[in-house]
Amino acid sequence: MLPALHVRSYDGVGDLHAHDFVQVVLPVSGELEIEIEGRWARLSPALSAFVAPGAAHAQAGRSFNRSLILDLPEASLPDAVRDGLGHGRFFAPSPGVRRLLDFAALRTGEVEIGEDERAALACLLTGTLSRFGPSPRPLDLLRQAIRRDPAADWHVARLAREAGVSRSGLYRLLADEGEATPGRLVTRVRLEVALGLITEPRLSLAEVALACGFSDQAALTRAMRRETGRTPGAWRRGTMGPKAGTPGQERGPVPG
Repeated sequence: MLPALHVRSYDGVGDLHAHDFVQVVLPVSGELEIEIEGRWARLSPALSAFVAPGAAHAQAGRSFNRSLILDLPEASLPDAVRDGLGHGRFFAPSPGVRRLLDFAALRTGEVEIGEDERAALACLLTGTLSRFGPSPRPLDLLRQAIRRDPAADWHVARLAREAGVSRSGLYRLLADEGEATPGRLVTRVRLEVALGLITEPRLSLAEVALACGFSDQAALTRAMRRETGRTPGAWRRGTMGPKAGTPGQERGPVPG
């Protein structure tokens, strides 16, 4: 078997299936959901996936997406790629792979690329994959998801799904990293986002609180005081200078 490259889009939820060869899923546009041996992730041009021989997997597309699917005999993989298979199914493409994907995104958006061009891309990708970055940890993927939408309802089932683990697996991951509870993790990530927005003078502290998933400014103040020992108003004054603390800019029902 020689390396083979396919350009595919996914619509709806596919059935679980497996191959006797390695498959590398490299999104070039949009987002694609994939489950591999019980682990779930949302792939994008920033996150790709390895599917090992015999691994049960299924893809789902809920909006426009396009991916390069690289089929490889396991024996043809560079050592670094083979090592990566043992450390995680999902990985961030290296800059070299990223440039090839950017090129492929342009080409596949313009024309249907021919067999010779796909064969050349397959060879380039196979060699360049030896320099991919380490696989993101499940909690890192989860934190990224919360940062993208901090105001969402982050219940335990959704958190586990975003991390690609079961509910019990989520609690084990949290314990391993010293996070007390799922709720505490969500609060800390929301506070990270809030600390960035607090420096934006056009937003009131009440608006920052709601944008970051807190019920009101008082809830943001309590959480921030507990985690940092400071209030939102004090943080704003300390990072932006005296003008940021004027009543016209720090409006809201609860003093900072």
